[in-house]
Amino acid sequence: DRSAPSIDRPAALTEAVLRECARRSYGGIVLDFDEPSREDRRRFAALLGQQCAKSRKFFCLPPSYAGAAEHPTVIVNTAISGGSFETHIREELARYGGGRNVVFDLQRLRMDFRLPARSGQGEPLTQAALDALIREHQPAVFFSKDLFARYFTYAKNGESHFILFDDADTLRQKLRLGRQLGVAAAFFLWPEVCDIADSLFRRK
Repeated sequence: DRSAPSIDRPAALTEAVLRECARRSYGGIVLDFDEPSREDRRRFAALLGQQCAKSRKFFCLPPSYAGAAEHPTVIVNTAISGGSFETHIREELARYGGGRNVVFDLQRLRMDFRLPARSGQGEPLTQAALDALIREHQPAVFFSKDLFARYFTYAKNGESHFILFDDADTLRQKLRLGRQLGVAAAFFLWPEVCDIADSLFRRK
């Protein structure tokens, strides 16, 4: 919905979305809105949620729109850079009424933090950039039991850097915890995981 116009006819858009779902035999809808909550989107989400409930279709939406639907299934992003991953997930489940009301957005984390990272915000890395750093610095890579992610440090031009990243194994561990806690479903963005798909989705 980035830079998209206002939804002036939410009923017409709802009908169009449901027609597309019926035509392609889709079982549900994910409203993956990126921009801050807007009233026209909230009206659309409320109406679409009502119609999905009537037709027994899966319907989930971002936390900022959770109040727009009567029985929301909320998208929880799993990419955190501080604290405890399990505590964060348990808090989110408590906020939204349990795992049946939550789906995971299993974002593949790849961030470079210049230390001290007081803001908690790092610079996103492409996989190519991450691979180049590993080749250049040959670091010792560790697994964080708190963050469910891998990390290493390096120094360059007098600055210390902390790299936090996911691979197939860390994503599977996050998914495994979600299953244990009863999370309804999980989503990956294909461009983020296409290079590790064979190991990520391999059958046991």
